[in-house]
Amino acid sequence: MLLALLLLLAPQAVERVEITSRGLLHEGSAFERLEGSLYFAFDPRAAENAAVGDLALAPRAADGRVHCRADLYVLQPVDPATRSGTVLLEVSNRGGRAAVNYFGEEFLAARGLTVVWVGWQADVPQGGGLRLDVPTVRNADGSAITGLVRCDWTVDETAATLGLGHRGHIPYAIANAADPLNRLTLRSGRLEPRQEMPRTEWSFTGDGRSITRAGGFDAGRIYELVYRAEDPLVIGLGLAVVRETMHWIKTDEKCPFPGQRGVALGISQTGRFLRHFLWQGFNRAADGSAAFDGMLIHTAGAGRGSFNHRFAQ
Repeated sequence: MLLALLLLLAPQAVERVEITSRGLLHEGSAFERLEGSLYFAFDPRAAENAAVGDLALAPRAADGRVHCRADLYVLQPVDPATRSGTVLLEVSNRGGRAAVNYFGEEFLAARGLTVVWVGWQADVPQGGGLRLDVPTVRNADGSAITGLVRCDWTVDETAATLGLGHRGHIPYAIANAADPLNRLTLRSGRLEPRQEMPRTEWSFTGDGRSITRAGGFDAGRIYELVYRAEDPLVIGLGLAVVRETMHWIKTDEKCPFPGQRGVALGISQTGRFLRHFLWQGFNRAADGSAAFDGMLIHTAGAGRGSFNHRFAQ
């Protein structure tokens, strides 16, 4: 009885929603489009958040919780009478939205589905799609936390530079460009031995987001960089954000796009995200209920991913 009361009194992780744009998806569409932001506050002491890496080190507000903000994009049937109560939440892949292209607008509308996307990747560049803004973590004395980050590239055509962030994503800051642990290797195949490149042959670009080499990087080679980075982000909050978004949709009567059932969709990387989500127990909400009632995991291979550890990418 006491546990039930404490759960009832526990604050909702979704603090508020801000809808900044609203209208038809296009003229004549059966879908209404809502765009805006979701604001979250997570209690590092709560059992459902225990698996979030480095959350205990994140800066807290006066309420003792860790705050973050996520981009939001929603399609819901214009006519409330046609809404089935089932919400399809697509885990956005690199800030994008694929569900309408995969299934077709008519297919989704005919089933009365509400389709939701929420930012969960903190390394998506500003203006590059749906992103999640999360805090960095530092040591108790305020000094920077550092650690090793790995980047690798299979080069198809000779390139003057190689970006540290995948497909233009924001990389971790370089702690010290001269650190002896910053190493670049190359090899001609996955099973071939790595050959270290002399430090005099390559360098970081001035903006700290790429590496460069005189004469460029050769086509047909695999390059692997390990460098010391600083200021890790609480990347694992993305898992908690996806859980809390769906739990909020199903339980808060003030949600502007409510639903009774939730299905997650993950394609490629985000299919692995959903496997990771289940593996680490993130589908269990604070009240003991399941956030999602089902999942569609598509073309994701058999693995999980780099979604919840220090310096995750």
